[in-house]
Amino acid sequence: MTIKKCLLLLLSLLLLTGCWDSQEIEKRSYIVGIGLDKGENNLIKVTYLSPNPEFGAQIQGGGASSSPREFVTMEANDFVSSKNRFSTVMAKTVTYDQLQFIIVSEKLARDKKFIRYIYDAQKDVQIRRDVQLIVTDETPEKYFEQTKPKMEARVHKYFNLIIANIQQTGLAPRPSELLQYYRITESGSDLYLSLYTTIEEDKTFDGGVENRILAGELPFQGDTNRTEFGGAAVFKNGRMIEKITGDEVRIANLLGMEPAAENIIASYPDPFSKKNQLAVKINKSKKTKVRMNLKAEKPIIEVTVSLILEILSDHTLTSYQEKKNRDKLERSLQNEIKKEFLTFIKRTQNEFKAQPFGWSLEARKKFLTLQQYDDYKFSKKYPDMEVRVNVETRITDYGRQKNIPKIRGINK
Repeated sequence: MTIKKCLLLLLSLLLLTGCWDSQEIEKRSYIVGIGLDKGENNLIKVTYLSPNPEFGAQIQGGGASSSPREFVTMEANDFVSSKNRFSTVMAKTVTYDQLQFIIVSEKLARDKKFIRYIYDAQKDVQIRRDVQLIVTDETPEKYFEQTKPKMEARVHKYFNLIIANIQQTGLAPRPSELLQYYRITESGSDLYLSLYTTIEEDKTFDGGVENRILAGELPFQGDTNRTEFGGAAVFKNGRMIEKITGDEVRIANLLGMEPAAENIIASYPDPFSKKNQLAVKINKSKKTKVRMNLKAEKPIIEVTVSLILEILSDHTLTSYQEKKNRDKLERSLQNEIKKEFLTFIKRTQNEFKAQPFGWSLEARKKFLTLQQYDDYKFSKKYPDMEVRVNVETRITDYGRQKNIPKIRGINK
């Protein structure tokens, strides 16, 4: 074949390319959330949440009464084949290109068959591995129906904002992605923590410090959306077994091998007054160090966490210009943080029989082959291991204002 014929052939290929298989945007229904719940007779309930792409444009054009989103629920054998079934009620072609989260009822997440349903997501190439996996206390259809943000009409943007915000505070796990669920479940050693949310207020909760709550346990008033995020659902071997509070998520975050949240603010007892608490901002200054002696008769895990602290409140008006006060404060915070760490570690050993810190990855480095690690059975030995915690702290800021105005009666 001559060069001229080759060039003509290449040019003809360019002419053949086109948009023959393209589809107009307005003919597609972009699903941003999938809800999963237990159905009858071995089926699951699948809910599709789809925003109305014309909602904002209609407002600019003079207003409209149409809904900003719609959701549809039906039962199916799985949520992969259900996509075609939804075409019987949805006028537009269903696509997962904009899918952001899969929300699962707690009832289904605790079911032993849950792992079979969620692994169907691996078989659909349109479902990305970075979608958020979320557990809700109620059914997804009820959750979608009652989640009506006041300030953000576009529901997919609302979820983006609130999830990013709660993860920055350390009161919810990050990452909570589908990929993380698969990776940890297949390793068979660690706990996976998922975002937890609800629209129901737990009226039995008697209150508490703000970072010691779970979604639904924070009573509040006002004309706002009832949806709450906070705490985490704990998964072991792919199945939900328990829930943990916001402060326990923060501890898991600080003890773990992943980077910590950027805006952790916690409350600790003021060493200069039993009546007051100190607001403290916490940042990890170094990667958590984990040393292990797995050959000892009682295996030892030694963890060192380095933290930078900033004091945000000082109701006792203590003078931190004096070194003895600074030393007393630092020792008190170290002890309080260490006590929190050890309490949660004990809970993971006694109650969960596994850990969410990613320490099994460090344990693998102690063995020459993966087979040797598997034979050691790290996860089974973890509950009986001795775990030591070292907390290194450096207080970089004691607060700018050390005094309040001297008005009669205020400083007593």
